Amino acid sequence: MRIESAEVTLEKNSASSPPFLARVHLVIPGPDLYAEDKDHTPEATIRKVLARLSRQIRHRQQKLLTKRRSGGEEAKFGKGYRQPLSLHPA
Repeated sequence: MRIESAEVTLEKNSASSPPFLARVHLVIPGPDLYAEDKDHTPEATIRKVLARLSRQIRHRQQKLLTKRRSGGEEAKFGKGYRQPLSLHPA
């Protein structure tokens, strides 16, 4: 997966609880990935956001693998597509 750009923001708002907020926006081919989370320390906040991004990346990679393993028929023609029966077997 190629990351074209990344925007990472870490904010501290002492008036709210938990005070730290982290946001990550990754621009990649296809739909972008975005994660946001809050916690009481900057380290924990970043750890949570990275865990969310990791799950999204694994999910996207699994979808791509499933599409490739299915032989591409579903990817080409959509769910429920059935190839027509041949009258002349090869």
